[in-house]
Amino acid sequence: MVKRSLTSLEPLQRTNYFYGSSPIYAWITIVLTWLASLLPWREWEGAPDILILVLAFWCVQQVRGVGLTSALIFGLLMDVHDVNVMGEHALSYVLVIFGAWCFGAGWCSSVLSARCCRCFPSFFWPPFPVIC
Repeated sequence: MVKRSLTSLEPLQRTNYFYGSSPIYAWITIVLTWLASLLPWREWEGAPDILILVLAFWCVQQVRGVGLTSALIFGLLMDVHDVNVMGEHALSYVLVIFGAWCFGAGWCSSVLSARCCRCFPSFFWPPFPVIC
């Protein structure tokens, strides 16, 4: 009987288990979320900004076309809709997307608790530079 070590074992198939999402599906979900963000429920106390969560998710999933420019455009659209200071949402959206890029490195290879710890600070960091 031949002795084999564990280092000589190889998988039966070498496949990449990262399946990229369709950019069309990503943009449909972003636009539908933006339309849902135009409803008056955003004004309620404690209502989350779903659009920023969806943008950060698709940015971390590395969908083509979702990045700082799309965050800036959707932020400006939300500023116009809410009649806020121009650039308030845009700045916070861009900072969250930048934070998602920085903290999202190695996103798919880590455990859920590590993912939460990495991206959690980027959602509290943007409100501070906004001056009202």
